[in-house]
Amino acid sequence: MEKNPHFAESETPYFVGRAVAALAADPDVAGKTGKVLSSWELAREYGITDVDGRRPDWGAYVDRTIAGVLERGGPKDADELALVLSRYFQLVLDPRRLDFTRAMAASLGLPEPDPYPG
Repeated sequence: MEKNPHFAESETPYFVGRAVAALAADPDVAGKTGKVLSSWELAREYGITDVDGRRPDWGAYVDRTIAGVLERGGPKDADELALVLSRYFQLVLDPRRLDFTRAMAASLGLPEPDPYPG
């Protein structure tokens, strides 16, 4: 964590395993077919925690970090740029996150995201 403090916000493999086990035990799991699911969303839905009792939420952490990057005018280095771009391309197809992706696009000089790609 000395080299990359972001790892302190991440989850263990046990957390991911617990999320997968909870998903597999869900009698309505078919309703999630074809969706992209994150461990932090499943943890909230199923009430699971990591081995240390935490409920890591990487998505919220990254969004807070990116909001800070955008507030100060954009990425300061290649690592921040990679973080912002990777999250941008994850969120660009989610119409619920359109305001956030528009702010990211403006900060990075990218074209405005199309909420209705087709």
